[in-house]
Amino acid sequence: MRSTIDNIRNFAIIVAGAPFAAAMGDVEFWRVAQTDRGPLGKLAMGYITRQKKLFRNYWMLQSDVDRDSLSDLSKASYSDDELHGFASKDFWRGGGRPLEEQQRGLILPVVEGVIADRHPGRVLEIGTGNGDISAWFAKRHDDVHFTGIDFSVKHAAELHSANNLTFLKGYALDLLEAGQVKGDLLFASSTFVLFTPAELRRYLRAIVAAGFTDICLSEPTFRYDQFNDGRAFSHHIDNAMWFHNYAGYLRDAGFHISDHFCTMYTNPNGTAGRVVLLRGQR
Repeated sequence: MRSTIDNIRNFAIIVAGAPFAAAMGDVEFWRVAQTDRGPLGKLAMGYITRQKKLFRNYWMLQSDVDRDSLSDLSKASYSDDELHGFASKDFWRGGGRPLEEQQRGLILPVVEGVIADRHPGRVLEIGTGNGDISAWFAKRHDDVHFTGIDFSVKHAAELHSANNLTFLKGYALDLLEAGQVKGDLLFASSTFVLFTPAELRRYLRAIVAAGFTDICLSEPTFRYDQFNDGRAFSHHIDNAMWFHNYAGYLRDAGFHISDHFCTMYTNPNGTAGRVVLLRGQR
């Protein structure tokens, strides 16, 4: 329902802005969008951002909707050591907050609960970034081995070192399918949102084949409802990001959903969003 309303709103803004864009020209209309704080400026900004996104996202949807591997945009965005979201400093949205108070820290108590209940010997994090989360757990559970995988682990390896902590560079799906990583518990934070629908299914097949019996996810929902039922469906959101109804996909892969809830998180810059936290086990 919300997706339909958003599409209608976007279409209305484009229709309303088109005559002004045609009369004023692209350059002047873009200037108005940046400088005019009144209704026309807001309309101009809304028109320009939505028109650009519509055409760009249409192309991305067509290229990625049936793709069962990482999109080119995701690989380019997360492979570079310097451009990578979690570089040598804390993730910018952390705003200096301790890990427990950051958005990526929302998954900490969920994973802690699984470790307490299921006593895994090997834990894998997909999309480890600068390694803060895996290192946080490694310090508290010296009898458990933690492995973090990402396209860039340069900064993770520089920041953290422990006998029960390993960082692997590469595409996690390839490593899982090659049998190079196995374990008991797998978790990810704001990572599965970058998987295409077919890639997500392929990941879950590989996760099961690698022997994982527990999975914990913390993923943005983009204001859309998450349903704790058997429906596995997805919507393309923007750029390389997707909305997935994770409970449905996990159930299809043979997981029982033991925890499932949504929460709001407000970033230091004031922007807020919904995050779904869920736990599945086999």
